[in-house]
Amino acid sequence: AVRELGYRGGEVAIVFDNRNIIYHLQEVPPGSPGLVLRLVERLVRQQPFFDEPAVWVHSAVPGVRGKSRWLLSLAPESFVRGIQEACDAAGMRLRGLFSPAAILEREFAQLPGAGDETLLLAADAGGQLYLQSGRRDGSLMFSRSVAMAGAPDGARVVQEINRTLLFTQQQFSVTINQCWLLGPGLRAAIGNTPVREGLTLEECPARPDEFYYAVGAARLQPSAGANFARRLPRGSGVSPRGLALAAGLALVMAVGFVTLVERGVRVAARERAQREQAQAATGEILRQAQAQLQTIALEKRLIDAAEPTNHPAIAPHFLTWLSLTTPDNFTLQAVNLVRTNEHWAVRIEGTGDASLSGLLPALERFEGALTNGVFRMQVTDSTSRRLLAGGQGLSPSEPGYFLEGFIP
Repeated sequence: AVRELGYRGGEVAIVFDNRNIIYHLQEVPPGSPGLVLRLVERLVRQQPFFDEPAVWVHSAVPGVRGKSRWLLSLAPESFVRGIQEACDAAGMRLRGLFSPAAILEREFAQLPGAGDETLLLAADAGGQLYLQSGRRDGSLMFSRSVAMAGAPDGARVVQEINRTLLFTQQQFSVTINQCWLLGPGLRAAIGNTPVREGLTLEECPARPDEFYYAVGAARLQPSAGANFARRLPRGSGVSPRGLALAAGLALVMAVGFVTLVERGVRVAARERAQREQAQAATGEILRQAQAQLQTIALEKRLIDAAEPTNHPAIAPHFLTWLSLTTPDNFTLQAVNLVRTNEHWAVRIEGTGDASLSGLLPALERFEGALTNGVFRMQVTDSTSRRLLAGGQGLSPSEPGYFLEGFIP
């Protein structure tokens, strides 16, 4: 597709929109960048975001309780690697691979007003609605995307705006009173749909055209933290250019060796050089060993700080995921999450806007989302199961629901 545009350059920056992109807020203890990076890498491997390894990038967000926070953007490795291999096959270097959220992050700095005010940005990216909360100084807090079939629906847009406002308020203890809209027709789609009291809607000064995201990707540096290409694990293959360089170096070394033999290097000089090299190598080994011991000790402290018990603290992650998974016509009233010796016991209670029989299809989908989601909750009892068993123990006039089970 790039070649069909008539592009003859050797580098390319790509913006990709994939519905499998996941945005995840991750808390990590403070530490050196290298150690924190390895710790987050381990945490990502432990969580089954996809049915395959994940490639992730991050943005630093405001911390809480002495812990740093990273907003992770994750995509399936096979998808990212497919783009990389396609560029390699076309003879182009993949300079950058970014999600639309990385482009939109720069938009906060262009908005008028005080730098410490928290705002919400809603952008129509053509089939996807991107929502980001952050400050005008460029500090990002949270990002999420929602698939929108066809033109944006005003009621659905307002619903997703309210969900993002609630999540930001819960996680960062801030209230957002201004939402900026980016994209043609987004303001018109909302129209007179009522929004949260006190929230004002404004259109962004920028007027994006069809090249908005492409230009934004070209302006980002390859070293940017949001670049998926720099996080993709590389294979062990050697390029033809590398083979040619290695052959050239081997030829130079061979000629140098022959010349050295012809001149006759003295044995004493060679032995002295070997002793000096051995001493230098010994000193370097000792320094590396000391540095490695210090790194291991610090990494252990970081791991202990991140996981003070033998059980991972999944409660905040489960509650966050549950708030985004609960059907629109359901209201959560109580969530009990208790750690036992074998697993996490869960009980969820709430109400719906229809009778129990009318809620049955929605309850079955909700139960399926819990069972097949990232936490693989095993449901042992629920309103839907009792309804299917004849409704024993349930009142037909009561619109409540419950689910009981456990997280392994």
